[in-house]
Amino acid sequence: MPTAKQAHKPVEKDAIDHDPNIESLIEGARYPATVRSLTSFAEDQGASEEALDIIQALPDRDYSSLSEVLRATGQIEKLPGQENLFSSN
Repeated sequence: MPTAKQAHKPVEKDAIDHDPNIESLIEGARYPATVRSLTSFAEDQGASEEALDIIQALPDRDYSSLSEVLRATGQIEKLPGQENLFSSN
């Protein structure tokens, strides 16, 4: 049975299943935040390589909140090194 945190995970058609710890890894980050600052913050929190790959696959822009980052992770179809990183839908 999914926990409360997992229940509101962003869902997009054909999206990959994301590391459920992304939210807890970056929820204390300062916003606005860039991909670089989110990656650094997550590294300091002991993020897995998979979690860091997901963060680094985000579009390179400023994020104003945690919820904005989580919405963006729902658009990632494939991890770096694979084709078609982001959905065109």
